[in-house]
Amino acid sequence: MINDNDNHIALSGAEEWTPPDRAVMLDENNGWHRSGILLDGFYSMYQPEVIYVPEREGNYPYLMWFFAWAYTQENDPCGDYCGYPGGDAIFHARAQSLDGPWEVYSVKDGVYFWDSRREPRYWYPVLVCDDKWYDSWHVGDPSIVYMDGVFYMAYSSMGCDEDGIPYHKPGDTDGNASCIMGATSRDGIHWERTEAPIIVWEHEKGFNERENKSGYMGGHQRPSLMYEDGKWKLWYDYRESWIGYAECEGDFRCPGDWHELRCGNDPLLHSVDFDVIRIGDIYYAWGDPYVSWAGIKDERIPFHADDPGRWSCRQIVEYQSRDGINWYPSGYFLPDEGYDAIQIPQAFIDRKRGRICVFYATQRGKREGETYDWRWDSLRYRWRALEDFRRPYTDCDSKNKPIGGEVEKAI
Repeated sequence: MINDNDNHIALSGAEEWTPPDRAVMLDENNGWHRSGILLDGFYSMYQPEVIYVPEREGNYPYLMWFFAWAYTQENDPCGDYCGYPGGDAIFHARAQSLDGPWEVYSVKDGVYFWDSRREPRYWYPVLVCDDKWYDSWHVGDPSIVYMDGVFYMAYSSMGCDEDGIPYHKPGDTDGNASCIMGATSRDGIHWERTEAPIIVWEHEKGFNERENKSGYMGGHQRPSLMYEDGKWKLWYDYRESWIGYAECEGDFRCPGDWHELRCGNDPLLHSVDFDVIRIGDIYYAWGDPYVSWAGIKDERIPFHADDPGRWSCRQIVEYQSRDGINWYPSGYFLPDEGYDAIQIPQAFIDRKRGRICVFYATQRGKREGETYDWRWDSLRYRWRALEDFRRPYTDCDSKNKPIGGEVEKAI
């Protein structure tokens, strides 16, 4: 197999592509439809990465990995709940149909099983933190390619750096250390990590970003993995909100075979949570930046002056690119009814039904109280027929006016 079948798909007969001049609102008028809730009942979980395994057809061919806090904040022990080390962990689910029901890998009284009753106290993570300086506080953001019977995962790893204290805890002196790790698996449950990060800033260890934030070029996380044309390709966040790019033409598991091509003061663009697929000749990506970064100003996007994080100003934005390097914002979703924001998008090519799906998490916002709640409480997706990608979007909505001319493609 030269190319994987999960994150790019052929599309012939499309109109000649030109860079979009601005982002338009994406709804049913442009072919985007919404699913129901796929999974909920957890404390706060997000980034649903979905893979279809053809040889499992008839026996749970849809697999999902997602992460964060299943039953308690930071997966801390509580009563008879044992909890798990670090702040975040990666969990795993399966389904016979894309729309579910989804069953989560779980354990109770030493017996492993698939939970279909949404009882997160029993959900058992497939990856938890290690005890290394770059891997002691957080694992998450899984991005997976399935090829020749092997699952390849790139994921975020975060450690407490050299002082052993997380960034947000009292007494920390050197911030956190972040990197991108790799792992492989035959069953999606048992994973073998790479011996070292596949992508990490050379000065990450011991660097105090509290004292020198402007000089910090680390914080690598939120990878988007693709195998194409005989090489591995990786898009990722760094320095909080810059998008970088790396390639590997050798062994996925060998850190020395990975090379950052856009990093440091030369990012691709200003965004976060970037997930990339290729449709025909065009790369598409979905992220959840502050919408103003993409030149979007829409009065229907909620804004709460008493929310210092401006969480609701982060919504899902679509980007397009001819080469995977130069990106242009092309569209955005308004949040689901009753929610202030939908975030953390993950794209999936649904070949069986001829669709492109964008999975995401709903943020609680102010649905349940006066104080903005940034936690995520359900997983869903929106979809558009593959045939609709043969033609550009129609600007059916004029509420988004250009603000300040052409949007910058990079910092």
